[in-house]
Amino acid sequence: MNENTREMRRRRRLTPSTRNVRLIAAAAAVVVLGALLLPMSGAALPQAAPANTSPPTITGTAAKGQTLVASSGSWSGTTPISFTFAWQRCDSAGANCSTVSGATSTTYLLASADVGARMRVLVTASNAEGSASALSEATSVVADDSSGAPKNTVEPTISGTPVDGEVGVAYSFSFTGGPTNGPEPSFSVDSGALPDGLSLSSDGTISGTPTAGGTFDFDVRAKEATLTGLPG
Repeated sequence: MNENTREMRRRRRLTPSTRNVRLIAAAAAVVVLGALLLPMSGAALPQAAPANTSPPTITGTAAKGQTLVASSGSWSGTTPISFTFAWQRCDSAGANCSTVSGATSTTYLLASADVGARMRVLVTASNAEGSASALSEATSVVADDSSGAPKNTVEPTISGTPVDGEVGVAYSFSFTGGPTNGPEPSFSVDSGALPDGLSLSSDGTISGTPTAGGTFDFDVRAKEATLTGLPG
């Protein structure tokens, strides 16, 4: 029994020692792993010059007096990336383009010199690593604004103040509008609401039979002109 007891005591002394060694080895492995990972976390990110991934675009109506708007398109590369714009006037086929002097904004107002031509925009993207350029598709042929459908040369106006009405009684009132040197303006309710039972036609006539009393505020629009009426 005494010998067995001594042997058991030896085992109890050896067991803690073995566990301690394993714990230390595991801790050492963690330290080494951390040392291997640290250089990777501090590595510099790759730098790249701009590269176009989607070409610039132009929106707007290709007609004299209209404004075209350019977008830069989509680009890859190290940020920040800055953009410059250069508008080009091309022939009716969209070729043989020349840079329009001073046209370096994102917008371009079409002028007489552009009639019969197609427009493009050249976008240059730049960052600390370099620069690259991309050209938009050509617009349709720029039209002369005087060669299309009839148009007004002055802003429309609205005249008339609606008279009071009565609930249950047929009502009619007509606005008058100008100018008279082009197509007649089309009228519509721009904001607010007419009394229930009444409606406004495109020629400027309010008609119907009111079903509720009160004061009703609304705006009437004839193209770009507005007038506020207050029928009872």
